[in-house]
Amino acid sequence: MLLELLIFVFLLIFQIVRWISQRNKEDCIADSTQRHSRNVELQKSNEEVLIRLEVDRLKNLQTAIIDNLPLDSCENICIRVHRNSCLKDSVNFLKTLRPQKYKLSVTFISEQGIDCGGLTKEWFSILSAAMINPQYSLFRSSEVDPTFAEPNSFSRHKIQHKLFFLPSWIRKPKHLDYYSFFGRVFGLALSTRNHISIRLKNSFYEELLGKTVTDETLMIENQQYFDSLHALRGIEVNSANLDLFFCVNERDEVTNKITTEDLIYNGRNIPVTDTNKEKYIAAMKKYKLRSSVSPIMDAFKSGFYEVIPLNIVSHLSAKDLSLLIAGSDRIDVDDWQKHSVVNTNLNSTHLHVPLLSDIFYSFLGYTSSNRRIAIKTNVSEVSKWFWTAVHCFSEADRKLLLRFVTGSSSVPFGGFAHLHNTNSNHPFTVLLRPDFSIHHLPTSHTCFNRLDLPLYNSYEELHSKLLTAVREGADHFGIS
Repeated sequence: MLLELLIFVFLLIFQIVRWISQRNKEDCIADSTQRHSRNVELQKSNEEVLIRLEVDRLKNLQTAIIDNLPLDSCENICIRVHRNSCLKDSVNFLKTLRPQKYKLSVTFISEQGIDCGGLTKEWFSILSAAMINPQYSLFRSSEVDPTFAEPNSFSRHKIQHKLFFLPSWIRKPKHLDYYSFFGRVFGLALSTRNHISIRLKNSFYEELLGKTVTDETLMIENQQYFDSLHALRGIEVNSANLDLFFCVNERDEVTNKITTEDLIYNGRNIPVTDTNKEKYIAAMKKYKLRSSVSPIMDAFKSGFYEVIPLNIVSHLSAKDLSLLIAGSDRIDVDDWQKHSVVNTNLNSTHLHVPLLSDIFYSFLGYTSSNRRIAIKTNVSEVSKWFWTAVHCFSEADRKLLLRFVTGSSSVPFGGFAHLHNTNSNHPFTVLLRPDFSIHHLPTSHTCFNRLDLPLYNSYEELHSKLLTAVREGADHFGIS
């Protein structure tokens, strides 16, 4: 009997200890989970604070640049261009500028629309596209990283020769005049808080800021190219039959015509051998790093300094200048959605029209007898469908959507919380429109960063109509 009692007490104590141990373990796990959650929230909070500080720093830098422009007066520039010949008209319009504050106003001839900032953003986007248009060959995709653009050293051949596909206006001026023009455009983008939707390497911005760009920096940006060049040292050129000469051959992206540039006098007729391959490597490095783009950079800088004097930007880093001019190339859809507004206000006046007939509602695409309940339900669904579509879009289509609604495919530094127009901040806004026919495409108001979206009946219909609008309407004010 005593033994059984002792066993019972022992088992009871064992269960109590086990239960206490289990509770302690669960408490430790809970505490650990809470600490991890607090650490994640604290880290996220710290990141948000750092981002806000960085955005404020960049905004202050840009404000200081604008405030330090030589003249206190602000000159209004009213640019009138045809959309189909925007580059030609703009080059003729902005032949010379002087350092001062500017306020831009753009009118696309034969199109309706008052510029409240949206048309100016479209103008910068169109010129950005012209910079990398293969037809003009002013800039081209980098051989090392195609996401970056670089000046095309062979542009003088494209522009000076009367190629059949080039319009007459681009055959006459010297090719360097176009780089001077785009230098002015970059200066205007910086001084008017607009963006150029093109990514250029840090070495380009360093040179624009008057900083010394070392050969090491340029070689790092073109590492793959120089690795293959240096590989010649380990090859017996005479027996390898590489067919190399002291020249550079460039294939035109449009016509596939090859243009030859000599590295030394009569270089196209001097073969590379084991004896002179070191001279060839040195000549190629000099051409690639300096000779080929030096006149282009001088012309670009002269145009940029017409608007922004060097002395008021020389303190910037290349990264800062790149963010101020080009914004961010990365689109974070979660950040986009977080800082956007979807207007689902059912108190809007177009929902209170009791005198409308059933025929008119049917014409608009609504057939339910209880329209208000149907609209309220559809509003919630369409809002979800829209962001699902954006998440499913390719990066290229997201940029088209961003350009369709805001006039620019660049994300402001600091993310979507900092979208703006000429006068004030306007968040990316989706206005759901029960009064719009579901047979129509979405429309946009770039001056206010607003997309007007009909209440489509299905996700597939919304996805299809939205893609059609952004792909066909990004370059046409009549649609957007």
